Amino acid sequence: LLSSLPPALGEAAARVADRFHLDPVPWYRQAEPTPHLPTLAAAVWQGRTVRVRYDSWKREVERELEPIGLVLKGGLWYLVARVGTSTRTYRVARMLAVEETGRAFTRPRAFDLAASWDTWAKEFEARMLPGQATVRLSPTGRARLRDLMPAAAAAVDAAHPTRARRAVIADIPVEATAHAARQLLALGAEVEVLAPAALRRAVGREASRLARSHRRAVGRR
Repeated sequence: LLSSLPPALGEAAARVADRFHLDPVPWYRQAEPTPHLPTLAAAVWQGRTVRVRYDSWKREVERELEPIGLVLKGGLWYLVARVGTSTRTYRVARMLAVEETGRAFTRPRAFDLAASWDTWAKEFEARMLPGQATVRLSPTGRARLRDLMPAAAAAVDAAHPTRARRAVIADIPVEATAHAARQLLALGAEVEVLAPAALRRAVGREASRLARSHRRAVGRR
C-alpha cells in the first residue's frame, strides 16, 4: 500500500501503520511479487503514460497505457487503464516490464474508479463461472463450500438465508464441467450433484477413479 502512495501521504500512512496492521493476503497464500507497482502508482498520480510488456496468458503483448487507477482485490493488485478509447484491467503481477514515457494524458473527469471496477468484476465473475448446477448440500458441506467456492456459497446463502440442520438444495454458479467436478469432489459425500446430468456423471467418474486407486493402494500393503 505504501508503494502506491505519493511521498507526503506515505509519511502519514507510515504513522498509521504503527497502530493498524492490514494483511490482505488470504491464509496459506503468498503475496504476489509486484516490482512495477511503484512505477505504476507514480504514473497514476502524475497522469503520465507507461509502456508495458504484459503476459496475457495467450501471449506476451506490448501496450502504451494511460493509468487511471489501482485496485487491491484480495491481496492482488490490478491496474485500470485506457488503451485508445477503451478501458481495460491488468493484473500488476503479470506485467513483465514497465517503462515511463514522460508523456502526459488527460484523466477522464467523469470516470468513477469504484463503479468501473464493480462492473468489470461482475463481468469477470460471469465469464469465469458460466455454468449452473443444482446441488444438495449437507450442513457440513454448506460450511465447507464457503472456503472452496465462495461464489457458490453466496448463491446458497441467498436461496437459504437461515441456517438449516438438514440438507438444502440450491442452484450454484460453476466453471466448466471438468473443473467444477474436481471442485465439488473436494466436498466428498457432503454434496450431491442433481443437475446437469453431464456434471453429475463427471463427479461420479472422478469419485470412481479415486475409489479404485485407493483400493489398489490398500491391496498392495
